[in-house]
Amino acid sequence: MTEEINLGKQNLSDAKYIVSFISLKSENTKGYAQAADQMMQAVQSQQGFVAAYSAREEDGVGITNSYWSSLDAISEWKKDQAHQAIQNQGKKHWYQWYQVQVSEIVRHYES
Repeated sequence: MTEEINLGKQNLSDAKYIVSFISLKSENTKGYAQAADQMMQAVQSQQGFVAAYSAREEDGVGITNSYWSSLDAISEWKKDQAHQAIQNQGKKHWYQWYQVQVSEIVRHYES
């Protein structure tokens, strides 16, 4: 894996939902790292956001899992104007494809 963020242990006990963003980056990555940093800064102040983990393979396939306390919080983040602006840049420039999955956490344990 070539890129990783937030790999330290995070408290996920308040998380009820996971949003998985799976993508393949294009060759045009100009501005991507800065936008990703801006996105992580912005989401951390979003009510209901719990944590995020992200990794990307050398071939460009990556996944970011963000953890949320409610579906309403996820919906509010989806409507956030700054988030939408960066999403549009991603669609136009940075991703060959992507998909989003929203999942409910039915069990949580750790060691």
